[in-house]
Amino acid sequence: MIKNNYWSKHDFEVNKHLWIKKGIKKAESIRKDNLVDLSMTLKGFNIPFWLQGRTLLGAFSYGRLLDDHDDDLGVDYKYKCTIEGEFSDALRGLGFKKIRENSSMISYIRNDRYIDICLFKSKNRKYGYSGKWFPRRFFKHLDWIQFLGLKMPVPNNTKILLDIMYRNHFFLLLNKMSYLVT
Repeated sequence: MIKNNYWSKHDFEVNKHLWIKKGIKKAESIRKDNLVDLSMTLKGFNIPFWLQGRTLLGAFSYGRLLDDHDDDLGVDYKYKCTIEGEFSDALRGLGFKKIRENSSMISYIRNDRYIDICLFKSKNRKYGYSGKWFPRRFFKHLDWIQFLGLKMPVPNNTKILLDIMYRNHFFLLLNKMSYLVT
């Protein structure tokens, strides 16, 4: 089966710039609706998930969505077949369209805003996707926060995990900047 309805890297860049031009604030209600509907659908299919990436950072640290071109949820890879089947059909019924599917993520879009479902796998004592690996211990059980009017799952010890995720990012950015200065 040819999957030529999926987006190219160019499509993702065009979408990112669309929202930069429109203004990220105009996307806020769409993002909230998309996250709520996708979360409720995951719960309805008994698929464990958690807030991931900058979506997690914003919800946990600031109680809001941060300016971003997409939103992220994490799901264990073992649920990929379920997500590809009836779950995907249910989302289509809610107006979502699948725009990407590979071994590390599945992306859905509605109202020009997309959400990545990051498919986590185990590798030694790490757990992650697409070259992003974290200590497995943060995902052995989930904690909960109140966000968007729902009880939303987050990795346990989220504050420490976020320190690891974004401290590493900060130091990489700092190193790149030092090369520019010299």
